[in-house]
Amino acid sequence: MSAPTLSLRQLCFTGPGKEPAVVTFSDGLNVIYGASDTGKSFVLEAIDFMLGGQTPLRDIPERVGYDRIALTIAPSNGNPFTLFRAASGGQFQMTEGSHQTPPLGTELKVLASKHAAENPDTLSAVLLSHINLQNRRVRVNKKNETNSLSFRNLTHLCLVDEGDIQKQSSPIEGGQATQRTRELSAFKLLLTGVDDSAVVASATDTAATQSVSAKIDFVDELLESYRSRLEEVVPPDELRDQLSRLETSLDHSQDELQSTEAQYRQLIERRSALRKRVEGVPNAVLRSMSCSRVLHF
Repeated sequence: MSAPTLSLRQLCFTGPGKEPAVVTFSDGLNVIYGASDTGKSFVLEAIDFMLGGQTPLRDIPERVGYDRIALTIAPSNGNPFTLFRAASGGQFQMTEGSHQTPPLGTELKVLASKHAAENPDTLSAVLLSHINLQNRRVRVNKKNETNSLSFRNLTHLCLVDEGDIQKQSSPIEGGQATQRTRELSAFKLLLTGVDDSAVVASATDTAATQSVSAKIDFVDELLESYRSRLEEVVPPDELRDQLSRLETSLDHSQDELQSTEAQYRQLIERRSALRKRVEGVPNAVLRSMSCSRVLHF
């Protein structure tokens, strides 16, 4: 029996008075390709955003007027469902079926955008339940400490951009050293179906922890001491006043520079016009003008 899967069906942007902007997908691998600056990366960012990403969408001109995004997903073990999210971010809404806008008269289920181990009403919990990976744990560091698996631990394996294709490091790693153990554990879970629930964390070195805490406290005290001494030497209000005067002076200088550049461009244009006029005068006329100047002098 094959493992359960999730397939994207449709990504749709909607807004008041705007025609829906729709991208459709097929089963299996989907490749988004085209010329530069045609929205390929933005489509990938939007999918990541609709799969729980917390990074705000770029405010590109083509997005103006669209305030809601819908993503339809078809699980192999159930019926398609649609996720809705405000383009500005926040929580998700979910309903059965494929829709571009929330269906009237239907109560939508609200899902939290961030994963929480004990909360079934999160986007992560819903997506993981459809691929039978709910309530799994992955190792996160060399001390064998584990965390609850989040769907965000898997998205970098599903969404691959141009940079990921070209990079020389392993495709299963995102590039952050602090996440490497977690990423390897998540990939192992996908290959074997076995999570890290049985892993026992190493005992904490209390003495070392206390030593580090003491050093942090000492550094914090030094920073506070230097901050107080600095405020005594130069009051913050005076520094802000100096900064304001410098910014005003800089703005004035920029205005003068722009004015000078405008005058320079006018002179360049005038010189160009005169040169064209000179080039358009016949050589015989120029020689005549030269002779008249010699006779005059």
